[in-house]
Amino acid sequence: MSLKPTVTLHGALPALQPEYFSSDLFVTPLRLDIENLLTEFARRLQNHSDHCGLAEPATSNATDPNGIFRNNSLKAFLSCWASSDWRFVHLRCLDAIGRTAFLRTVHRTFLEASITFSDELMRLGALYGLYTFHMTQPSHLHRILEIPIPLDHLQQFLQLPLTFQHPHKLVATHLISTLISQHIFRLLPVSGLRPMNPTMLPQTFVAISTTSQDTMPRGPGRVTVTNRLRMGKRAVDELQTFLDGDTSHMAPRAPGSLPSFTDYTTLRALMMDAAGPETIDNAIRETSQNLRNAEDILVREGMAVEVDPELRNGQLLGLVHDTTGSSILD
Repeated sequence: MSLKPTVTLHGALPALQPEYFSSDLFVTPLRLDIENLLTEFARRLQNHSDHCGLAEPATSNATDPNGIFRNNSLKAFLSCWASSDWRFVHLRCLDAIGRTAFLRTVHRTFLEASITFSDELMRLGALYGLYTFHMTQPSHLHRILEIPIPLDHLQQFLQLPLTFQHPHKLVATHLISTLISQHIFRLLPVSGLRPMNPTMLPQTFVAISTTSQDTMPRGPGRVTVTNRLRMGKRAVDELQTFLDGDTSHMAPRAPGSLPSFTDYTTLRALMMDAAGPETIDNAIRETSQNLRNAEDILVREGMAVEVDPELRNGQLLGLVHDTTGSSILD
C-alpha cells in the first residue's frame, strides 16, 4: 500500500492513504480481532453464574439507563474490551483524512457482525461494540456523527431485540433506541443497489509474491542528466529526419491505391439512394443559399467574386464530370 503524498516536516511519521482501511491488509485482521473479542465476551458471559442481563430483574426498571448498565453482560464486555486493548483503538489513526475511512470501516464491521453472526451472545457483543466504539470517539480527534446503513440492514438491526432472550432483549432495545434517538444512522437505499462506499469489504487485495526478491534482476538506477540530454538529442534528430521525408516513413503511395472516379460515383450513387431525393434537394438548396450569402458579403467588402452559373442555380451534383484529363473537377 503506497503512502499518501503530503508535505511533512523532516522526521514526521508518514500518513497512510484512506484506501488502506478498506483493503484486506486492514479489514481481514479487523474482522479477526472483532471475532476474538466477541468470542471471549460470549465465553465469559456463559461462564458467569448469573448471565441473565440484569443483576436484579425483579426490581430494576427497564427504562432506567442506570438499571440497564449495571448488568453483568456490560461488565463482561467492558472487561473484554479493556483486556483486548480495544480501549486504544481510536489511537490507531490520528490523521483526519484517513481517520474518516478508519471509523467508517470499524462501524461497518461491527454492524455487519451484529446482523450476520448466528450466536446470540456474539450478536449482543457486536451491538455493545458498535455502541461503545461510536460513543467513545475522542472529542479532540476527527469524529463522524453518522453511520451509513442500507434500509434492509436497518430493518434487520431493529429486529435484533426480538432474537434475544430476556433480559438481553431489554439491553438491546435500550442501546438501539439510544442510537436511533440521537440520529446516528444515515439511511441509504437497499443493499442490493450497492449504496455503500466502498460497495464491499475488503475493496482491494494485495498480491504477495512467492519468489524471492534477491533472485529478481534489479532495474536501472536513476537516469543521469547526461543520459537525459543524450536521449533528448536522439529524439530531436529522429523527429527532424522524419519531417525531412528522406526516409521510408514518408514514401509516397502507389498511384493504383488512390480511389478512382468510378469508385467515387458508385459511392455517391449509393449515398444518394439512401438519403432520398427530398433530403438531397434540401441540402443543395441550403448550401446554395449559404454560398450566395457568402458572395453578398464579399461583394459588400469590395472583393471580386466569380461564381459558376451552374453553382448559382443550385446544380451542385452536376459539377463533377468524367474526363480523361488529369483533373477530376471540371
